Amino acid sequence: MKGRSWISLGSVIVVSCHIAACSRDGIEVATPAAAPLPAETPVTPRPEPKPLPEAADSFTDPQILGIVDQACGKLVVESTLARSNALSPEVRSFAGDMAADYAAYRERQDALGKRIEMSPAPSDTRLMIGVGTENDMLSLMRLDATVFDKAFLAQVVADHDYLIDLLEGRLLDDIDRSEIRALIESDLRDKLTKNRARARELDAGTTKDIAREVPAPYQHWPRPPR
Repeated sequence: MKGRSWISLGSVIVVSCHIAACSRDGIEVATPAAAPLPAETPVTPRPEPKPLPEAADSFTDPQILGIVDQACGKLVVESTLARSNALSPEVRSFAGDMAADYAAYRERQDALGKRIEMSPAPSDTRLMIGVGTENDMLSLMRLDATVFDKAFLAQVVADHDYLIDLLEGRLLDDIDRSEIRALIESDLRDKLTKNRARARELDAGTTKDIAREVPAPYQHWPRPPR
């Protein structure tokens, strides 16, 4: 038994080294099929991924301030990255404009919160947007420069789709303070609509098909209400 186990392990090491060497030389090598498990070996099933938390029944005004601030912060950091990494001058210019738009909005919302003595509050939705920011930023940072522009624009469209749906389908209905509603409706919503349209226009002008290289956007964000 010990001799057979040692030979099997040695074979695995040789095959693994061969695959690694071929990969370094740019040769595509099919991964050998794994040996079948013995009949008596129990197989532990992989646990199903836990679903993202559903949106709360209603949000308080402080929670809404926190969600909107976090979502705008996501757009700012992604746009700041694109100002450095995008190849197209048009995309870099758009990213700079968008970063300025949402940074300025966050400042105005912060000033309003101080005036009405209200601070942003935590929520599951705000937390998940923060997680999504980290993961989507890592995905964008790992992309090659030749495919970054289209990936960034796809992410921008998805970000705006989500936030517009969340505002119109939930947050605006939950707002109590008229000052918060007025700021979001007269300022933020117009910026979201304008920047989404511009991102779609720029995306239509990019011809390189990178569908296999662009990660699915918004995979870490909670689903908007229906």
